[in-house]
Amino acid sequence: MKSILGKTIVGIVVLSITLSLIAVDHFFGVSLGMFCLIGTIAALAQWEFYALAGRDAIPPAARITCIAFGLSYLAFHAHLVADRNTLAACVPFLLAAIFLSHYMQRGYAGMMKSLALSITGFVYVPFMLGHIFDVRHAWGLKAALALMLIAKIGDTGGWAFGKLFGGPKMAPRISPNKTWAGYLGSIVFSVAVAVLTKKLGLMDFLPMGKVVILGLVLGAITPPGDLAESMLKRDAAVKDSGLIPSMGGFLDLADSPIFSFPAAYYLMLALA
Repeated sequence: MKSILGKTIVGIVVLSITLSLIAVDHFFGVSLGMFCLIGTIAALAQWEFYALAGRDAIPPAARITCIAFGLSYLAFHAHLVADRNTLAACVPFLLAAIFLSHYMQRGYAGMMKSLALSITGFVYVPFMLGHIFDVRHAWGLKAALALMLIAKIGDTGGWAFGKLFGGPKMAPRISPNKTWAGYLGSIVFSVAVAVLTKKLGLMDFLPMGKVVILGLVLGAITPPGDLAESMLKRDAAVKDSGLIPSMGGFLDLADSPIFSFPAAYYLMLALA
């Protein structure tokens, strides 16, 4: 009961902050609110990812360098449309920064592991989350808000279904609490929220049938995103990635959007 109450309170707080920052962008015609939201979550989730890798795996200077680079990438992406050429231009600078920051602290010892984990942290968190700005540039702020609501409410609905109905486990060795009932709940809630956003005028560019398809796909892909983050925690032998009460951490908060934002963007390109 306490877990449900705690998650509900945290969820209401996160939703309130999200809607407030989106309102700033809507009323003032800027991108600052969404950047503050996604940038804060991405930076803290990326830090937690590096913490899971272990204190000795990546020097602090390399961690800070990659997080700063991720924020810079998101800040650019928030204002301008990024393409493959943008990312290709960024990668050499990121590699050079990681090499330099690692060498200045530890020389060449552990360079390969540090390099691999640093780049993985950038791709896994800010690069993947940055696709929400692709959605905004292509279809507007309302579509971006709709996608965020589908991703997180679908994830929460799956958790609620799993708690309520229990049943067979999806992957007991990875995440003992994940059930097939929860997987079904994620799909049901994602479709329901997708239809609701269509009714509210947030997804006017897609007909209802395609909105339902979008909800089905996002509902199906959200639980695997959660399981992927659970595998990282199992490997690190920790229960939670951070210190958000009843939620785990910022990496837990971002696990479903990390998978659903890119999937939604490319699916919406195909459907629109």
